Amino acid sequence: MAAGGLALAIGSALHGTWAPTSDGALQVDAVLAAGAAILTIGSLVTLRPAAWQRWTTLTFYAAALGGGFWVTESIPGRTVALAFGAAVGALAALVVGTPARRATPDGVVKALERHGFLVDQIEPQGGDARGSVPWIVHLSTGTTVFVKTYGDEERIADLLFRVWRGLRLRGSGDELPHSSLLHAVEHEAFAATSASSAGARVPRVLALGALENGGVFAVHEAVAGRTLDQIVEEDGADALTESLLREAWSMVGTLHRAGIAHRDLRGANLLVDGEDQIWIVDFAFSDVLAQPDLQARDIVELLASTAALVGEQRAIDAAVATLGRVQMEAALPLVQPLAVSSATRKKLGRAGFTELRRALAERVGSPEPKLPRLARVDGRTILTLAALTAAVWVLLPQIGQSGDLWEQLPKADRTMLALAALASMITYVGATLALKGAVANDLPTLRTFEVQLASSFTNRVTPAKVGGVALNARWLVREGETSPSAVAAIGVNSVAGLIVHVVMTLFVIVWAGKVGLGDMELPSPRTIGLGLALIAAVIAITYAIRPLRELLNHRVRPRARQSLDAIREAAKQPNRLAMLFGGSALVSICYIAALALSLRAVGASVPISTVALVYLAGSALASAAPTPGGLGATEAVFAAALIATGVPKSEAVPAVLLYRFATFWLPILPGWTAFTLLQRADRI
Repeated sequence: MAAGGLALAIGSALHGTWAPTSDGALQVDAVLAAGAAILTIGSLVTLRPAAWQRWTTLTFYAAALGGGFWVTESIPGRTVALAFGAAVGALAALVVGTPARRATPDGVVKALERHGFLVDQIEPQGGDARGSVPWIVHLSTGTTVFVKTYGDEERIADLLFRVWRGLRLRGSGDELPHSSLLHAVEHEAFAATSASSAGARVPRVLALGALENGGVFAVHEAVAGRTLDQIVEEDGADALTESLLREAWSMVGTLHRAGIAHRDLRGANLLVDGEDQIWIVDFAFSDVLAQPDLQARDIVELLASTAALVGEQRAIDAAVATLGRVQMEAALPLVQPLAVSSATRKKLGRAGFTELRRALAERVGSPEPKLPRLARVDGRTILTLAALTAAVWVLLPQIGQSGDLWEQLPKADRTMLALAALASMITYVGATLALKGAVANDLPTLRTFEVQLASSFTNRVTPAKVGGVALNARWLVREGETSPSAVAAIGVNSVAGLIVHVVMTLFVIVWAGKVGLGDMELPSPRTIGLGLALIAAVIAITYAIRPLRELLNHRVRPRARQSLDAIREAAKQPNRLAMLFGGSALVSICYIAALALSLRAVGASVPISTVALVYLAGSALASAAPTPGGLGATEAVFAAALIATGVPKSEAVPAVLLYRFATFWLPILPGWTAFTLLQRADRI
């Protein structure tokens, strides 16, 4: 009830601030949030929720999302309310605490005795165990068994681990979690038994059973021995002899011939008994109908883990001598950090994988392969999404405050919108011409256009157009340019664009000064003079500070001089010069046209000189924003500038949003398509 009250209070406080409704406000429904919080904490506190509790929860969520509650107007609002309430309930359960669900020694003993195992002593094993709690149990018969217990905490941890790997990695091989703890344990027991039947040395599974707290357990034959990790830690790398390493690989070959992939072949899961025999343990992540790529990951996991223990040459020699050159060559592209477990990745290190891959390629007589992309989500992607989310979050209140926004957008002139979209696409023709003019060699026109589309996509996920610059540089190198010449060409293109922007801005200022700017006046000569004086002062101060002066002298000036020299060279070829500056001008002109057409689409009548000045000045200011494509800053600057010139807010904000839709959001799909095609063609 406390969690429900907390969700009710916070939900009421946040009412009217989250998700858009028909009147433009955002709403969190406090009643739904409170209900979700109560049901969540109830399910967490109850060790084994009764059937009526599960049905109540299901009915509540179905009714909330299906329209059974009149208090929330939109499905997104209901979803936010339910998620918010569930989060508050889980937080309350975390703070207050829930009943312990982990297995206790007494609980394990009682469960074993129900299955006929009389226990003399039980002790937790500790060590590296994933998804279970291991125990060493000494029986009254004088034998020792190994018991693994599984509970809700282990199941949730396993689920989160699989979800994270599925989100982060391509082809991780993780299937959906089993429908119950018992099914998960049964799968592990079946995989271990199948491996043993195939001839691998695997501890026998003696029994499966249930614990009183709702968990399950599995009893395995105990193997007296040490893991490969323990042997090296205690006795050194020389204690792992060549015969032991080859026997480990022989066990792997046996598993793979039976169609089994262990999928966790770390040093912690290979035991050496008192007779120097290798045993494989822990089949929790195994696949009994494994595809070749999962078996290749097995090979890479064991290769990397043994290389971290005994060195790359010994590890490679044992693997190639046992499995053969063909199998090791097939696994070569996967010798990279993301193909193995985090424990192995940490032990070997990123540089270790590079050396291991190079040594293996040399050993099997194969060139180093092109590495497949395994990461689906990485740190850079997360940071980019965070930046996008922050930018949209800043923009949403501006949109929500425009009461006429949702009335104006459906009334927009579709012909003007189509022309704005066409103007946006023509900007890529201009970018194509500008890049062709910046490069001395002749570039294929269609392919250059495709690269500019792809660059637009990469610029959407990286700040300050970093992605587009990197993609263009990489493509120019693939087209035969040297790295310095590719960088110089991109610099020339940027300088030409800056020159065009400044010249167009000065021209538009004079033009707008003659025809007027509505309610806004141009700066007076005195103000312009003060601005120029301020710029001169900043330059003087910069040169007075030694680190900044050295930065300018050693970094900025040489590159600027290089770009200007390249422009002088381009001037010797009029066609190149025309493409360089004409392409840059075409980009700006088309963006101005797109903004003007967006204004016409919502019925606003604004002089083209005013639109041009708003675009040229506004884009210069918005380019300083750290978000991809100036998201958030561009909308705010353009809308504020239009309003300052006398355009009503009810027209300025929808027009800017339409402009951004045509120039920012609409090109994402063709840009992604071009990027994908270039990747498949190995052009970037």
